[in-house]
Amino acid sequence: MLLVLLSIFSLSCSENGREDFKPIERPKDKKARKTPPVHGRVNFPAGQVRVLLVPPGTTAARAGFKPGDALVSADGKKITSEQQVERITASAGGEIEFEVVSGGGLYMKTLPPGTPGWLLLSGATFRTSLIAASQRRPRARANEISAVRALELFEYSSGRRRRAFSFQGPALCLFFTIREGKDKEALSAFARGCPGHGAKCMAVDTLELATAVRRPERWQRELEKAAAMLREKAALFVDHLQAAANALGIRNTPVVIAIDAAGRPIRRLEGSRCTDAEAISEQAVRVG
Repeated sequence: MLLVLLSIFSLSCSENGREDFKPIERPKDKKARKTPPVHGRVNFPAGQVRVLLVPPGTTAARAGFKPGDALVSADGKKITSEQQVERITASAGGEIEFEVVSGGGLYMKTLPPGTPGWLLLSGATFRTSLIAASQRRPRARANEISAVRALELFEYSSGRRRRAFSFQGPALCLFFTIREGKDKEALSAFARGCPGHGAKCMAVDTLELATAVRRPERWQRELEKAAAMLREKAALFVDHLQAAANALGIRNTPVVIAIDAAGRPIRRLEGSRCTDAEAISEQAVRVG
C-alpha cells in the first residue's frame, strides 16, 4: 500500500493559454539552472513547494500564479516549505519576487503586498500525509468528539485559513469529495435545502489530495463550479489534509453533520439522505 501511495509523487504539468511573464535568461556558464521540458514529467521532491489552489480574485490570482506552479525562491531565498512562504509573505513590507517553474518554464512572478489567498503544499507534507493515510486507525464517530470549534479550514471565497466554527450559532456542514458523482448530487441538494433557515450552511471539500496534486487546474475548475452552485447559499471550504474529516470520524462522503451553538456535532445524514433537499432542509430547521 505504501509503495503504491508513494508512486504518486510525480505529476505532469502543461501550460494552458498564453504565459504573460518572460522566461528568465539562463547564464551561459555550465552551472546554469536546468528546467524540465514543457511536456515532461516534473518530480515532486520533499523540499519543493507547489501551488494547489488559487481562488479567482485573490492577490495570487491577480499576480498570475496558477495551480501547479512550483515556487523556487522568494527575493532570491530558496523555498523549502509552506511555513517558510507564510512567514515571508506575512512579514513582507512590499512586493515579493518569486522564481517559479510553471508549465516547464522558469519565470519571475511578482506578488503584491497582502494575503496571497493560495493553498500551498510541499513534497514533505504530501509524503507525510500519504504515509499517515496508509497507517490510519479507524476513525471515531462524530458523536464522540466533544467540540469542533478548533478545526481549521481553508475558506474558498477569501483564500484564508480560519477557525471554521468560531462563530456564534449552529451550523449544518456538508462534507464532500468533488470527484464523486453522489457528492455532486449532494452539493445540489445542499444548495436547495439550506437557504432561509437559522443554521449557517457550510460545504467542505475533503480534498482527495493525490487527485488535486496530479491535476490541480482541473480540481480548481471543479471547485469553481461548486462555488457558483453555492453562491449566497452556503460558504465553501477546503479541508486541507482532511484534518476536519478525521476529527469528525467521517469515513465516506457525502455526509451532512449538524453542529450546535456550542460547537458539538449532534446529528448526521449519510448516503441517499444527503441528496434529499427536503431532509437537509428539515435538519437546517432543527439545528437552527
